[in-house]
Amino acid sequence: MYLHDGAERLQSFLRQLPAYSDSVVSQPDLAVASVNAVKATRNQWALVQELQAAKADATVTLRIHRLSWKRDPAAPSLTVFGVLVTCKVGPFTVRREYLAPSE
Repeated sequence: MYLHDGAERLQSFLRQLPAYSDSVVSQPDLAVASVNAVKATRNQWALVQELQAAKADATVTLRIHRLSWKRDPAAPSLTVFGVLVTCKVGPFTVRREYLAPSE
């Protein structure tokens, strides 16, 4: 399952860079821009296929999430991949996202 830990992920990423070694990214300071991916690595595609096979009537989409810091728009952004699975269950549309490998 995909955790909503973007602020922590971005902070950890930024702290690896000397200019941002003491950065603190809180949830309200996190900006996330998401789009459907147009290409996939072998491992990402394998996960998409595995999830599609598990729920054949679902729509399974590889997504790209670009995490950025609102406090410093010049700071490097971090890209995270997820696989969104959407299906109908009776009158409801259920969506669940799973973390996908970066490579």
